[in-house]
Amino acid sequence: MIRTLAIPKNEEVKEGKIWIYCGSSIIIISVISTIYGIFGVIDDVIPTYRGGRSQSEESYFDFVDIALEAGVKVITTSAYKAAQIGKKVHDAGCVWFHKSATVKHAISAERAGADAVTIVGLEGTGFKNPNQNTTLINMTMARKLIKVPLIAAGGIGDARGFLAALAMGADAVCFGSAIMATKESPASETWKNQVLHQDIFDEKFYKRIYHLELRDSPIGSMAVGHVNEETSIKEFIENIATNAEKILRSWGITGN
Repeated sequence: MIRTLAIPKNEEVKEGKIWIYCGSSIIIISVISTIYGIFGVIDDVIPTYRGGRSQSEESYFDFVDIALEAGVKVITTSAYKAAQIGKKVHDAGCVWFHKSATVKHAISAERAGADAVTIVGLEGTGFKNPNQNTTLINMTMARKLIKVPLIAAGGIGDARGFLAALAMGADAVCFGSAIMATKESPASETWKNQVLHQDIFDEKFYKRIYHLELRDSPIGSMAVGHVNEETSIKEFIENIATNAEKILRSWGITGN
């Protein structure tokens, strides 16, 4: 899954690859597509009155066109109304997910036609909505109100969190901060070290997470408390699956 950090200023074909320039970031779509096969793109939607002309509805369509032409099958939107982008994705025969910070906005996304919705709990990092709730409340309430698949996000970083999210009603789990310290992650070593050594019970860290003090200062979510070493993404996923199976067996739950 690729996240766009800004609306692409331009794109060009060079050495047989599609290079998309997103501010200081460069996404090479064809390389990622070749290595990983089907992949997805996350597009943060910002209201035009905040983003200026460079972030108009048309500019988002331009990026979606590039992604679809490159073979992207799943596109996730977040942060604002994205029904028109969702329609464009569906018209291309692809899948549209939407990520929101509240159950109310997730319901709106479902009504707009989203194939699945991700709801980020208060334990997560990034922008905080004043009405945002915890992952526990989000999932248990949303399961009663939303019919499309639910994806839990926010503070999940190990097998117990994974199983807990499923028990709450989630159909899937989104790992964010927990995989930012993996070997394949493009995050800086400084950021990875912060993830590996962050004390989640530190008062200052706690306040930044739960008292709406994050703003634009990037820190990991509460999930970083589960990250003790840098592993490959393959090892991370395998550990989640293996430990989840052990926990289920300890509860007397077995299966093929």
